[in-house]
Amino acid sequence: MKLEIFIFDESDNTTNVIVETFNKLLIDEKEKLNYNLLSSKDIFRGEVPNKADIVFFNISNMYDVEAVKKFRAFNKLSTLIIISDSKEYGILSWSLDAIYYILKPITEDDLIKAINKGLRETKIRNYQKRINVDEGGIQDEKNK
Repeated sequence: MKLEIFIFDESDNTTNVIVETFNKLLIDEKEKLNYNLLSSKDIFRGEVPNKADIVFFNISNMYDVEAVKKFRAFNKLSTLIIISDSKEYGILSWSLDAIYYILKPITEDDLIKAINKGLRETKIRNYQKRINVDEGGIQDEKNK
């Protein structure tokens, strides 16, 4: 099974740093990584694949904010990591259930922490997809 990684950023530099760091951390499993390089505009055009495991979303203006909100409405189980060059979007990132906020310039240390946390969170969320958690308790999807 491939790990689907979406990167919403129009900066080649940021995208390259993310891809290189992932490849370095998961050197023996590079073939299990699938990258989708996207922009905020793709969301409004409806050109975004449905399934994402880990999402890196660069926010630099209100258009990006609206795009990530729209994306999040349909991708609640994706593990979200926000990147920005402004501190002002930090609080917003928590309301979107982001697991990490990276302030540019991106350091390798921050990115490694975000990726490791993202991988752990993705395992948890993938487990939650297999079970149904509601007010009545947990039910195994196979036994529904």
